[in-house]
Amino acid sequence: MRPIRRVSPGFIVPVGGDEVREVAELLRGAVAGAPVGGRAVTMSFGVACTGGTRAVADAMLAADTALYGAKRAGRNCVRTSGL
Repeated sequence: MRPIRRVSPGFIVPVGGDEVREVAELLRGAVAGAPVGGRAVTMSFGVACTGGTRAVADAMLAADTALYGAKRAGRNCVRTSGL
C-alpha cells in the first residue's frame, strides 16, 4: 500500500476490501498516540470507495466531503461516504 500525494493537503491511500474504515482508524490512532516535539498530533479522514458505477473522481469528491465533515465534528475522527 503506497500513499498517493494529492494537490490539496491530504493523501489518497488505496485500500482494498471492506477494511478501509478500520485502516483509517488504525492510522488515526497511531498518529494520535505519537506526539511530535511534545505536541499532540491529530488526523481526520474522509473515506469513500470506487466501484459499481462510482468513478474515481466521484469517490474523491465524496471523500473530500466526508473529510470536511470530520473536521466539523471536532477533528481526529473518521467519516465515511457511501460505505
